[in-house]
Order: sequence, then structure tokens, then C-alpha cells
Amino acid sequence: MSRLQNGVVESLSLGSEWVPYDLEEDRDGTLWVVGRGVWRMEEGELVREARFSDVVEARFAHEASNGDLWIGTRRGLYRRRQGAWRRYTLDDGLMSEHFVSVYEDARGVLFFGTHGGGLHRFEEERFFVYTRDHGLPGEGIWRILEDDLGFVWMSSDQGIYRMARSDLDGIAAGTRARLDALVLTETDGMPSAECSSGSPGGWKMQDGTLWFPTIKGPAIIDPSTFSLNERPPPVRIKRVMADGEALALDGTASIAPDARMVEIHYAALSYVASEKNRYRYRLEGYDRDWIEADRRRFATYTNLPPGTYTFRVVAANNDGIWNEAGATYQFRVSASWYELWWLRVLGALLAGGIFAFMVYYRKKWREARETARALRKEQERTVAQSRQLAEQAQRLQEIDRFKSRFFTNLSHEFRTPITLIHALVDDLLAERAGTLSEEARSQLEVVCRNTRRLEHLVDQLLDL
Repeated sequence: MSRLQNGVVESLSLGSEWVPYDLEEDRDGTLWVVGRGVWRMEEGELVREARFSDVVEARFAHEASNGDLWIGTRRGLYRRRQGAWRRYTLDDGLMSEHFVSVYEDARGVLFFGTHGGGLHRFEEERFFVYTRDHGLPGEGIWRILEDDLGFVWMSSDQGIYRMARSDLDGIAAGTRARLDALVLTETDGMPSAECSSGSPGGWKMQDGTLWFPTIKGPAIIDPSTFSLNERPPPVRIKRVMADGEALALDGTASIAPDARMVEIHYAALSYVASEKNRYRYRLEGYDRDWIEADRRRFATYTNLPPGTYTFRVVAANNDGIWNEAGATYQFRVSASWYELWWLRVLGALLAGGIFAFMVYYRKKWREARETARALRKEQERTVAQSRQLAEQAQRLQEIDRFKSRFFTNLSHEFRTPITLIHALVDDLLAERAGTLSEEARSQLEVVCRNTRRLEHLVDQLLDL
């Protein structure tokens, strides 16, 4: 790298393998140099920025309108705000960490081109990524320029893309689904479709023309004189084949159930750069979404299930003007005998009956098992109760025997002395031992009566 100062050219050496890619002077007058590492000019000397390793290859430096400094590298996107650096990677919603170019519009919206990761838009502290799913022709963006007519131009290794700025805004806002992109290649006069990814990869001149370097020289575009093919191309179904056999194009064709492959060929009847015509198609009843066919002019389906299908195809001309009505073709795939609806219904009923029987059998089996389990528990409880009753009966018998022995012994023990007493009293009353006084006789009669009473009670106890 060389510096011209006071009419003197001075060479600044930063190593034999060090090649600067971009220079940027910020609002503070600091010159930033990026390449294999990031450097800044301080007091006439280049000082390496400590945040970056010398193995980090930086591709551009750009100071945004709000004062942020952006540096794109092969390992992510860096932003410097108020002296603090922040690195953006895949974890922040990026589709690639290899950044190549940057463009800022008048509103402060930033667009970043990547190597294989699509076009990144940064607005209100949020990234939005345009990819092929949004209609971007390619996902490698080398340079981004905006003309004075509301179009954004991007260079790539497949040509130069042009799309309306309003389309880009609509997709980011969610009000539009796809981009209508124009692709310029050698057929439009470019020396080569492969553009250069160096810095800068393009430039907008004061007269409004856009210059893009290619591997075979510059491509110069004047947007004000650029003609637009505004006629939507008519679309026709050219040929339909089922396993190599042509089908009729009128009416609803019938395809045999054993057909393995169906091919539908179509074409857009636009012959201005017809190689740039683009297509998308959808088989209603089979495809959930539209299939982007790009420049391919046929669709192939294999092993389609029985049913009636409608094939729809739409096309865009070389300038991206779409014929949304397109062309349609209806056909029916017949069912094999084992695919007939009544046979399927019968099979479903049979399977349902078997399933219902199995459910019923399983239910009854569970009920029987639960009943057997309940009976077993009841039997076990009955046996336990019987055993308990038997034990209680045995204890009662023992108690009865004990009671009998007790009362028997007790009765005999009482009866013997009572009998002796009664006999002695009878002898005394009979005056065998001598004459009794009236008072003694009266007392002995009382004793005699009570002994008889005791004998009667003992007899009752023995009976019990």
C-alpha cells in the first residue's frame, strides 16, 4: 500500500503477504485499512486493531450514517459503536459469516452481500435475509448498487441481478412473497456473467451509469435506457408422457394404475432471450406449495396415488414479468383392483370389526379376570372367617368344658358339707342326742330350712 502526501509517494509495508481490500475514513478523520487484519492510521502510522487477529480476512469497512463502523470478514460481521466492538454470527440470525459487500441507502438501511448466504438487510437493530426462497436468483452477492429509478443491482458469479426496491421492502415487511428479479448475462451483452468479487465490485458514476467488473472486462449499464419486456409470456403444455407413452392434451386423460412416472413438458412462448424464461408449477392434489423450476421446462412425478389431479404452470419472461394465469392440464390416475373404494371400505369395515371384536374380547377378558380376582379374594376372606369362627368355637367349647368342670366341682364341694349339716340337724330335731328346748328347736328348724334351700340351689347349679 502506498500513500501520497505533499506530492511524495510513500510505500507502507505491512508484510509481504498482506493485501489491503478496502479503505474507509470515519467522521473523526481516522483511516481504517482492512485486509488480513484491521488497521487504523494514528499520527501517520498504521496500528493494528487488537480486536482482530491477523488471520481474519476483512473484505470491507463502512461507516454508517449513524456513526457505526461496520467491517465484514470471513468470520462474521463486526460493528464498532462508541469504541466498543460487537461480532454478529450465525447465532444472531445470519445465514453466512462470510461477508463480501455493503450498501447503505438514503434511509440508513444497510444491505450486506455474502458468499453463499444470500442478501442480509439490517434495519432497526434486526437482520432480515433474502434467499432463493424469496426469489433471489443466487445467494452469492459481490456488489450492491441502487440506481435513480428505484431498482437495486447486484453482481454475482452468475450475472447481474436487478430487482425493484419496493419488492425488497415488501418482502421484509411481509406484504410480498417473492422477488421478480431480472438476470443479465452474456446474452445481454456482458463480457462474462462471472463478476469480480474484489473491492470495489462495482461503482455508480455521476451520470447514473453502473460499472461492474467481470473476469473479461467491465460491464456498463445505463438504467435510464434499459428496455423492459413488459409482455407476460403465453404458457402452453407441450407434451404429457406416462411411462414413455404420450397422452392426449385435450380433456381429462386417464393414466393406468401401474404407471410409474408421469412427465409434463411446458414452455413459455416468449422468444426475447427465451433462455431466461423462468417457471414455477404445482400439481393440485399432490404438491403443497409451488415448485420453483427456474429454467427447467418439464416436471416429473413418480408413483402417484389414484385420484384426479390438475397441473398448473406459470412463467416469467426474460425481464421477470410473470403470467400468473399460466396453463393447466387435468388427468386422472386409475386405481388398481386392490385400491377400489368399495374394497377399501370393505377392508376398513373388516378391520374395524376385528378391532371392535378384539376390544370387546379384551374388555370381557379384563372383566373375567377382575371377577376371578374378586371371587378369589372373597374365598380367601371366607376361609379366613371360617378359620376364625372355628377358633372361636373351639375357645367357646373349652370355656364350656371349663365352666362345667368348675360348676360340677363347685357343686360337689357345696353339696357334701350341706348334706352333712342337714343330716346332723335332722338328728338333733329327732332328739337322738337329747331333749331340745323350744328355742333350740326353733333355731334348728331355721337351719334346716336354709340347708334345704341351699341344696335346692346346688341342684339348680348342677342342672345348669
